[in-house]
Amino acid sequence: MATKLVLLDVTNTIIKVKGGVGRVYRQLANDMQLNYFKLADTEIINSRFKMAFSNHWSQYPNFGFGKMPPSDWWKCVTMETIAPFTLHTSKEETNNFCDSLYERFSTGAAYEVMSNANETVGKLCECIDVAVLTNNDSRIRNVLQDLFSSVEFKAIIVSNEEGFCKPDERIFLKAIEAADGKELPRDQIMHIGDSYTNDFLPATSLALNALLLSPDGHNSCKQSQTISSIDQVFQFL
Repeated sequence: MATKLVLLDVTNTIIKVKGGVGRVYRQLANDMQLNYFKLADTEIINSRFKMAFSNHWSQYPNFGFGKMPPSDWWKCVTMETIAPFTLHTSKEETNNFCDSLYERFSTGAAYEVMSNANETVGKLCECIDVAVLTNNDSRIRNVLQDLFSSVEFKAIIVSNEEGFCKPDERIFLKAIEAADGKELPRDQIMHIGDSYTNDFLPATSLALNALLLSPDGHNSCKQSQTISSIDQVFQFL
């Protein structure tokens, strides 16, 4: 086995939001007996969320690092997402929804493990050093503990804790250092992720081996460096 260290992306690589963001929003509103999304299907909520996320990331990248706490950043995203549905709602009620949503995404309850990921990650960690590298805030640590409780990662590198995020090469170097891989030849380190821009390109720019996870085959990459399921990683180690 030539590979000595694997850097592993998280969202949409080993876990995903359960049923999608829109479903989580609707479920929480129902739990709180709110009628926010009575006339809005999940795709409308998903679309508004993506737009709000993009807007706030452009203004305050990396979940507001250096400008505001992640909780405030996410509250801004949520407020923009639900704005058309809360025109006749009190500020207190809207704030309660935002706070509750933030808490819901603080545990594994809002997520599910990707197909084959649980067994694959477990096997990887038994035979090789595996470090997590994610554009996220500190809540992801609790999520990973909930969903991969039997797995011991060599390191968990979280962008909002470090001050820079993928595709910045510095966070890859930080992950390598944290996983005691600084002395390893670059071709003995592999990065796996689902984003061509944030994962594959910076990893290959650093001369790391890289695999692009593309279940639907839509991501552009050399065929030999693309996998459709995380369990295919063993063919490339």
